[in-house]
Amino acid sequence: LPHLTIGDINTTYEPTSTGTSRFDLLFNIVEPPDDENGNTGYKGIVEYATDLFDRETIEQLTTRFTTLLRT
Repeated sequence: LPHLTIGDINTTYEPTSTGTSRFDLLFNIVEPPDDENGNTGYKGIVEYATDLFDRETIEQLTTRFTTLLRT
């Protein structure tokens, strides 16, 4: 995010983690720039509400999602 200046006040975006999920289930997938070897791909994180999902369920979902992307 860009810097924001209001009068004499300069601001900078600083990402933080609250340790809580903002949504029941969130897949955040991005396509980063190619690396120095020309490799391409996607990176992602899964954020989930632990009162609704357990780790095993999320691992199964991400495995199935990865399989879907590869087909």
